[in-house]
Amino acid sequence: MQKESGQGPGSDRHRLRSARRRAAEFIKEIDYPHNIHPALVPGVAIEDQRVRYGIDRPIVLVVGTSIVGFIIWGILNRPA
Repeated sequence: MQKESGQGPGSDRHRLRSARRRAAEFIKEIDYPHNIHPALVPGVAIEDQRVRYGIDRPIVLVVGTSIVGFIIWGILNRPA
């Protein structure tokens, strides 16, 4: 039988404590060399990297069209 105080294995408090423990273990497992994220390593410029970042043209077109359409809608539907 489970205790009424919320201390049993199925209680919310127990699940929260278990989730915190798992999160703490996960954070401890992340081990970067020299304890620094690779993006923050000095001496490697973005221009010198082999990875080239581009623009996703379909997304830009959809977002740009939506913005222009929203502005036009706002101008044309002003209250008299």
